[in-house]
Amino acid sequence: MKQWLLLLSIALACFLTRMPQILGPHLFLDGDECLVGVMAKHIYDGKDFPLFFWGQQYGFTLIECLAIVPFYAVLGMTALAVKLAMLSLWTVGVLFLFKTLRLLNKGHQLLPFLLTLVFIFLPAWAIWSMKARGGYLTAFTLSNITLYLSFHPGYNKKIVSWILIGVLLQLIYQSNLLWLCGVLPIVLYNIRRNRPGFIALLASFIILFVSFEIYKRYLVVVYSASIAIPNNSEIWLYLKRIPDYVFVAFHGNYYFSFVSDPHLSARILARVSSYTLLLLTLVGLYLLLFRRKGNGLYIVSLLFVPACLLYTLFSRDIQGRYLLPLTGFIMISLQLLLNKVRATKPVFIATTALIVTGGIAMFSFRNFEFIPSRKNTILRTVDVLKANKVHFVFCTDCMIPWQINFYSQETITARMPYIPERYPPNGELVNKAFAEKRKVAIMYYASQAEKIETPHTISINDFGIGIDPTENDLKRFFYFPDMPPPTDL
Repeated sequence: MKQWLLLLSIALACFLTRMPQILGPHLFLDGDECLVGVMAKHIYDGKDFPLFFWGQQYGFTLIECLAIVPFYAVLGMTALAVKLAMLSLWTVGVLFLFKTLRLLNKGHQLLPFLLTLVFIFLPAWAIWSMKARGGYLTAFTLSNITLYLSFHPGYNKKIVSWILIGVLLQLIYQSNLLWLCGVLPIVLYNIRRNRPGFIALLASFIILFVSFEIYKRYLVVVYSASIAIPNNSEIWLYLKRIPDYVFVAFHGNYYFSFVSDPHLSARILARVSSYTLLLLTLVGLYLLLFRRKGNGLYIVSLLFVPACLLYTLFSRDIQGRYLLPLTGFIMISLQLLLNKVRATKPVFIATTALIVTGGIAMFSFRNFEFIPSRKNTILRTVDVLKANKVHFVFCTDCMIPWQINFYSQETITARMPYIPERYPPNGELVNKAFAEKRKVAIMYYASQAEKIETPHTISINDFGIGIDPTENDLKRFFYFPDMPPPTDL
């Protein structure tokens, strides 16, 4: 089969498997996605050109934002535009994964195609293949491009390719460090006998690293990356939970640390993926101990396993997104192993069964809804604020302001309780509006209602909106420059 037809089939599979979600009743952006969506709008409007997720010195977001811009030009500032942009970026990564598998393949010519389809249908990426979160999709896509360049027999002999690979590795590092656990060992293995290429790679990596460090000095930092150091009594508990951690990552039914029950099909695929990972690891250990000669690449390709699993020891909660790198690199190792097995018919039967099961799993995500989604709350809030001609809002929740900013298309500016804001001009605008006695509102949890003095309030599900809030209400829940901290936040 011609390569262009295989590439087209893969791209169609990427989009068709996500149609149940796109056409489902719960297409909605969470606060972080809305923040990326607003960042993209600022680029689209020529207002700003942010490189990193606002308020952070990590989470390289520029590529995700640039991917959204052309979709805004066609679809406007909508959730659909953001989701389709992210899906397109993920699809590019999948296409390069396929091209890399083809370079490695020594068996049947359709094997890389089938493995790529299995990857597409795995529930691990059902949600995250369309989630704008600053770094995850960028790291996935750039990792696959990097591996392709390092394996390609034409490109990997050119100095310019290794300069580009050094740039890509630095962008991966800035986007999501965990992906380097898989891509860096393979790149170093492929360049081990190419001294000029290594020097070129290292030079471009360091130059870009220094440039980023200089740039970061001028960024507003609201949230810094941190890890939880386990004590002696926790280490054993964290080690015991690794199988559960991997299972959650593979079944994909989670939102941050909240985990919902997966559909039977997703559960089956998660178990199969977990056992496959275990099998690949055991084979790698055997080869490392007894048959290293001729198996170096396979052994190196599995170094991502201990690196990723070790990271789970520094995560208090089970958050499947931290193990997303497992799902792509596992296909590289599986391809290398199948090159040695050469069992064509059983592999074809197994991959077909996995794809069919995956089709059912993908459809089960039609009703996936992150907790809490607050879709009706946000949309109704925007309508209420517009009806009351309110353009500035104080929110006691930290995620909702970005949903209001996005879903109002920035006709309403909302700020969170803390200062500095992830995007400081927003907080300054809202504060200024209140100081100038312009019409503002406060949005608060229903549980905070008994502390609210503002007379004109509107209840919307689990939240309340106070129009023209009193100064006491705002000082009680929000930080202001040169004022004492709030008392009831």
